[in-house]
Amino acid sequence: MKRCGNAGCVVTGGAGFIGSRLLKSLCEASYCVRCIDVRRNLGMPELQIGDVRDAEHIRNVLAGAHSVIHLAAVSSVDETERNPGEAYSVNVSGTHTVLTQAVRCGVRRFVFASSCAAASPRSHYGLHKLQAEQLCQAYAALIDTLCLRYSNVYGAFRAGSVITEFTTRMLQGRRPLVYGTGHQERDFVHVADVVSATLKAVRLSRRNRGDVLDIASGERISVLGLVSMLNDILGTQLEPIFLPERASDVRVPPLQNMSKSEDILGWKPSIPLYEGIREYVLSQTASG
Repeated sequence: MKRCGNAGCVVTGGAGFIGSRLLKSLCEASYCVRCIDVRRNLGMPELQIGDVRDAEHIRNVLAGAHSVIHLAAVSSVDETERNPGEAYSVNVSGTHTVLTQAVRCGVRRFVFASSCAAASPRSHYGLHKLQAEQLCQAYAALIDTLCLRYSNVYGAFRAGSVITEFTTRMLQGRRPLVYGTGHQERDFVHVADVVSATLKAVRLSRRNRGDVLDIASGERISVLGLVSMLNDILGTQLEPIFLPERASDVRVPPLQNMSKSEDILGWKPSIPLYEGIREYVLSQTASG
């Protein structure tokens, strides 16, 4: 890695929605950054094309690094249900490969991007994240590990989220699709807050041994409440279309570690839900 103001950091999955924003913030903070992803992004000179299951390639990327932020995953719940074996090989076996090579390369800190789905798994995705957390804890005697359970992350250019799906339909004057009763609660956290928390995790001076922290807004809202909020922002009165509940949908568990996140990271979410969603809707209106 080139010489610069802060120690080297490797981001796996760096070309994704969260990773690309995190990479920008790390560079702005003068970190020497490398990232690895199976996707190509021509606007990212730090990007190396590669797979987290390729031990030799991972070892080469990690050489000289101080920290690893492990974001790489098959993150689509639907995709993990369609092809759980392939998803397991990336989400669990890939995490094991990166951990093993990080220890071998003398990396000091491993920050794992987990999910609120790991708290009470109802899908292969949630189970994979829980198993990867357990790997981080098993390796904690060999490397400083920290697991960040992101809740439902939203922001501009986020594909596949319920906020994106609802907003797209409602901007077109179409009724949003709600699975189940709509009384299911969610916690949505803005991507800027997720990046902030992750940067704090990299900068921590204390030793961590697999601590699991919730990175969330702390503001719960039902799916129907989200529809109502979007109607208010858009000035519409679109009623949802109700469809059968999906068994794999993530339920929000009790946020037991929110105070722990503040105690360990010195982090609190800064973007209120209404403000963040309004900003997102306005960005979609401007781009559309």
